[in-house]
Amino acid sequence: MPLRHGVAFRDLQEVLDAMEFHGWIGVQTLHGYGPDMYCNPDQCIQLERIKAMGHFIEIPSNDDARLAAELLKGYRVGFDALTIDLAPYDISIYDEREAWPYARRRFLFIRDMKLSYEMLAFAMNP
Repeated sequence: MPLRHGVAFRDLQEVLDAMEFHGWIGVQTLHGYGPDMYCNPDQCIQLERIKAMGHFIEIPSNDDARLAAELLKGYRVGFDALTIDLAPYDISIYDEREAWPYARRRFLFIRDMKLSYEMLAFAMNP
């Protein structure tokens, strides 16, 4: 059953607004999937403002422990691509605690249906 209510954002614009105006911090692995791959010109300018504010963190791709630690702080939003069977709905909850030893909580995945089919944003519940 897909989750429809009680989420902080449902698409990339709402994610960017949450990072710029509502205290969310963006987290991305270096050279990984991120909003800069999909933003329109206005959103790309907004993303640059977010980065200048220090509301966007890039973590080396081989540092899973730091990535997990950052996401577990709460009010963090990260970007990744997964196969559709792991998060089949536009908003899904994925319990990766057993598969990922650093995880202590469930992940809330939000797929922006306006973007590329495989693009997923995931957020840790605060």
